Amino acid sequence: MKKRSLFFLFLSFSFFLFAQDNWKFIDSGNNKITISSEIKNIAKKQYSFLNETRYFKDRYFVKKYPLKVREKLLIEEKAEHFFIKTKDNHNLNSLFLDREKNKIIIIGPGLIQLKEHMALFTQIFADYDLLIFDWPGHDASFSALKRFFFLLEDCRLGFREENDVFAVVDWIKNKKRYGKIIGFGSCYGAFIFAKAQAIKEKKKQRLFDKLILFCCWPSVELILKKYSHDPKLMIDNQKGGWNYWFLQYDFCERLFFCIAQSLFRVDIKKLTLDQHLEYIKKIPVLFIHHSKDILIDNNNFENMFAKLATDEKVAFIAPFPHARAHILDKEFFAYICNNFIVSENCANFLKTLVC
Repeated sequence: MKKRSLFFLFLSFSFFLFAQDNWKFIDSGNNKITISSEIKNIAKKQYSFLNETRYFKDRYFVKKYPLKVREKLLIEEKAEHFFIKTKDNHNLNSLFLDREKNKIIIIGPGLIQLKEHMALFTQIFADYDLLIFDWPGHDASFSALKRFFFLLEDCRLGFREENDVFAVVDWIKNKKRYGKIIGFGSCYGAFIFAKAQAIKEKKKQRLFDKLILFCCWPSVELILKKYSHDPKLMIDNQKGGWNYWFLQYDFCERLFFCIAQSLFRVDIKKLTLDQHLEYIKKIPVLFIHHSKDILIDNNNFENMFAKLATDEKVAFIAPFPHARAHILDKEFFAYICNNFIVSENCANFLKTLVC
C-alpha cells in the first residue's frame, strides 16, 4: 500500500513538472491555454528537417566563426553583402537573401549579437526573403576589442537606433515591392523594433505589417539593473553566475548606471517601452517570452503585453531560459512563427493551435 502511494505521488509530481514545462499561449483576452501534445507532434513532423540543416547541426560554428558563416551565406544563399546608410550617417552592415518571395522578414539581433549569429533563423524562415543587419558598433570584420570601442562610440542603447530600422525599411521598399514586411526582433532588437513601430504609428505612417518580439527588453534601465547585480548576465543571459553579495547593494547599482550613462551618453531612464506600446494599434504582434528567463521576468513580460494597444496580439510562454526556444524546441518555434506570418489575423492563427 505504501509503495503504491509513493508511486502515485511520484506520478502526480511528474505530471506537475510536465505541465510546468509545456508551452502556453495568451490571447488578447488574457486567456492562458496550454499547448497540447497533438499540436507539438504536428510541429515536430512539419519542421523535423531543421535537425539536418547546416547551422542547427553545428551551432558552435555559427557562434565562433561569424565571418565563415557570412561567406557560406554569400555562396550558398547568394546573399548580397552591403551597407545601408542612415540619416544620422551610420553605415549598417547588412545581408540580403533574395529568395524571390512576396514577403520579407527583417531580423534585428540582440545587443552585441552579430547578424551572422542569426544564421539559425535563415533556416527557420526558409520560405521568405530576409534582411539581417548589424546595429551600429557591431561588425564581425573587427576583433572583439575593436568592436567594444566601436560599440561605445556608435551605440546609444536604443536612444536613436529606431533611425536604423527606418533606413532598413526604406531600403527594402526601394529594392522591391513586397506584399508584407515582417519585423523579427530578438531581445534588444525587439525593444528597438517595437519603439520604431510605435513612432511610425504615432505619425500615422506605415513601417511593419507584422511584428514578432522574441524575449523583448521592457527597458534598458531594467536590463542594466540586472547586469549590475550579476555582471555575468552580459555574457551568459541564461545563467549569469557572478551575483556576489557585495553587488546587491544599491551603491553598486548606482555606480554601474553612472558608468553606463557616461560611456553611452544617454539618459537611461528614458529608454523604456512604457510610453510607446500604447501607440502600436494597427498591426498583429506576436510576443515570445520565456518563463525561466532571469533577465526578463514574467511580471515584466505581462506588463508589456497588457500595455500593447493592438487587439491583434498573441503571446507564447516557453519553458526555457532567456532566448533559447529556437534552439531547445526549434520545431514548435518555427511552427508558431511561420503560422503567425501566413495567417490573415490572430483569430485564424489561433486555429492552428487546436486540433
